[in-house]
Amino acid sequence: MLDVIKYFPLRSVTDLGSRNDTATYVSKQDGKKGLFEINLVTGVESCLWPELNISNSYSYSLGKLAWNSKSSKAYYIDSDANLACADLNASVSAPLTVDTPFTEITQMVDGNQVVATVDESTIALFCDEIAESSFRTIYGVDKKDDHFIADLTTSEDFIAFRQWSDNTMPWYSSELVVIDYKGNTHWRYSNKGHMVSQPRFSPDGTKLAFISSHLGNLSIYVISTKWNDLTSITSDPFDYGNVDLGLGQKSYCWDYDSIGIYANRNENGFGRFVGLDTSSSSEPIDITKGFVEAPTCGSNFITGIRSGARTPPVLVSIDRKHTASDTINLEPIKRPLLTLVHSELEKETLVEPRLFWTNAIPTSSSTSVLDTQIASRVYHCRKPEESRGTIISLHGGPVGQSTVRYDPSIAFLNSIGFDVVTADPRGSTGHGIDFINALSGIWGSGDLYDVESLIDDLSTRSIITGPFFAMGSSAGGYLALKLATSPKSQLAGVIASSPVVDPYGLSIFTHRFEKSYTDILLGSNLPIYQGTQSRTPIDEATMLQCPVLIFHGNKDTVVPIDATRSYVARAVQSNKNIKFVEIEGEGHGWSKPEVNYEVTRVIQEFLNANLERN
Repeated sequence: MLDVIKYFPLRSVTDLGSRNDTATYVSKQDGKKGLFEINLVTGVESCLWPELNISNSYSYSLGKLAWNSKSSKAYYIDSDANLACADLNASVSAPLTVDTPFTEITQMVDGNQVVATVDESTIALFCDEIAESSFRTIYGVDKKDDHFIADLTTSEDFIAFRQWSDNTMPWYSSELVVIDYKGNTHWRYSNKGHMVSQPRFSPDGTKLAFISSHLGNLSIYVISTKWNDLTSITSDPFDYGNVDLGLGQKSYCWDYDSIGIYANRNENGFGRFVGLDTSSSSEPIDITKGFVEAPTCGSNFITGIRSGARTPPVLVSIDRKHTASDTINLEPIKRPLLTLVHSELEKETLVEPRLFWTNAIPTSSSTSVLDTQIASRVYHCRKPEESRGTIISLHGGPVGQSTVRYDPSIAFLNSIGFDVVTADPRGSTGHGIDFINALSGIWGSGDLYDVESLIDDLSTRSIITGPFFAMGSSAGGYLALKLATSPKSQLAGVIASSPVVDPYGLSIFTHRFEKSYTDILLGSNLPIYQGTQSRTPIDEATMLQCPVLIFHGNKDTVVPIDATRSYVARAVQSNKNIKFVEIEGEGHGWSKPEVNYEVTRVIQEFLNANLERN
């Protein structure tokens, strides 16, 4: 089992922050979450709180913990959505509220006060010295399925946040609102159909940065708190953030002295961490290749989780220095402090992918969509001459991207002799807002056409060889099942985790963060790439052209499992080759290490069996 275990991270990290020459973070290991601190000079790690009952969040995200800068207290949202406090000096941790559903908190305003969102619809100022009547509503909206608030950031004078106000706004889009502590609105920024995300005040409170797709790519904008001088500080043809599949993303941070910004740049899926000067139009300064997740900057160090195809996730610190002028001058000494993967993993066995482009030209009946180039990244196994086949890995979202970060699944599949292709069909991030919006109205047909074109192109050019398998989760599982019913694909097998099999029903049953989004993706037009063919896999379960393996957690609230059960029953009744693994206690994705190991083992068995069949 060690051959599987060694590829998966031993620890996860969230709520990474800087405190002088230390970094603090929440880390999960062996099923338990704790609060940790690491000295950025010595690299010595200390456990501040061994078991913290903090609510779940995406890896490297923010929003569940905030430090009181004037005491040893850490405030956090517990697993019951209460606001709680861990007092390090008193060694006491307890909830401060009961039956008030807190969803996000941010840094202290002063003393014992913290800004929080309640039930995604209210912003409140909380003070733990006043017990149960301890929070004051600053700003609120009518609680509706299509109206909510997220991604708070604060300065001494202002609070900024993202707001969704109607169901025509995709979940990756929003407006930006700035208020004061009395709830008065000082500035709004919205551009319908475009993304706005990651508002972040500079440490001195004089500037607000955020990401917007107003100019096409996801660029970083800066405005002073006089609200009259909005400027884009990035003009190159790359994205500086991802569309948020979950809230709390942090792809950039302010410099400690509010002079510059340090940011991750997405170069067709490959990462580069750069320094940006907010006061000039100078070129970005290269700091390191790869992504530096959740960067944070203290007085002497930039800290983050560095990751790349051949760089398993590692907590690093980067020395920073400044000249007397207002320009960034970095001494990019990357000091690895804490490796988050198994010590048995050999870095030299990991593979750097190659970038390829495919012309996916729509049919003459699809005049509403421009001709499109599709990017893919090919991870060839260590001995290409011994390749056993190719796996097409399809990202979720469908607004998303398989960027070149360390991926344990890809690393394991390469190790057992498979080439892996990560594809960017239309709707993917990393190529600007127009490419994202190109999927609107044609989900399940436009992206299917793109992936089929990509497989045909790469195999014709002898870049990849069969047998071919497709694998994806969530929306990627949806696309994989669409490929499984397409005679053109000629796949040896399909692996789908938590797949969307009934996209029309999804808009009714999923959580409100994605509610109505499928209406935008599916649209009212007939499918334009597949004639009148259905775009609903549950209606095509009897048409499978290859063996299928499906995993689904029975606690999934994003893509409920009932539709998958019906899909499998229909396929079984038609004597199709399908295997269904229902995972007890898991939601939308696998949180338990033992589940990851078992899923990987079953996938390997499925691949081996269908290689023999072919």
